[in-house]
Amino acid sequence: MSNDIVIRQGEAKKVTFLIKRRGVAFDLTTFDPAPEFRFVVKELIGDTEYIIEKEDTDFIKDEAADGYVSIIVTPAETAALSPGSYLAELESIFEDDVDVDRSRVFTFVVERSVFHD
Repeated sequence: MSNDIVIRQGEAKKVTFLIKRRGVAFDLTTFDPAPEFRFVVKELIGDTEYIIEKEDTDFIKDEAADGYVSIIVTPAETAALSPGSYLAELESIFEDDVDVDRSRVFTFVVERSVFHD
């Protein structure tokens, strides 16, 4: 099973992440303070500039009780990208909790669209 995020140039996409603890989805609403999330895409691991950046306020958390958080990647964000593979990272910040992975790296694949040059 691939963990790649695949999107076409100029396409919008809802990307949903399942947050697990010890391999099991858990209720994110039970934390006080609530966990914060950040998602970034960049071309190379050493790059300091992000091509796409989503802060905690950009996350959709209506399914957080079931362990799910989502973001929307917009057409404007993908239209400017050349086809190819990029690096994406989801970062989670849980205060006073050492059992949760702090980040996860994904391949963010942009495919050519016949509608965008």
